[in-house]
Amino acid sequence: MGDRFDFAGRTVIVTGGASGLGRATCLKFAQSGAKVVVSDLKIQAAQVVAAVINEFGGTAMAVESDVRHADSVENLVKQTVERFGKLDVFVANAGIALAKSLEDTSSAEFDRVLDTNLKGVFWGAKFALPYMKAQGGGRL
Repeated sequence: MGDRFDFAGRTVIVTGGASGLGRATCLKFAQSGAKVVVSDLKIQAAQVVAAVINEFGGTAMAVESDVRHADSVENLVKQTVERFGKLDVFVANAGIALAKSLEDTSSAEFDRVLDTNLKGVFWGAKFALPYMKAQGGGRL
């Protein structure tokens, strides 16, 4: 049985990849041999993560993406496939939480949380899946 953490030759997208768990996930995939697409709303921070990966001999690129919007996620997946020729893993890591009471949460804030945490996963699966199916597999 092969090493389940060997991602040599694989292409991975990580949304919310500029900080926290997303950043750690990007670095671990790169350490495991994957080509990593660091996706985030904060493009400068995503570029820093990609630069760290590239500096240490990995392969990465940063793509600005807002997972709340279908066209942005579709563009993210298209850019990935154009650059690396395939997509093996899509990690829907982008997420937000509100540090305030229910009574103080506005409808717009609640919608932002739902759009990021729920729609972001949906859009990622919707646009990654056709490429994965066409190449014979992948992981969401």
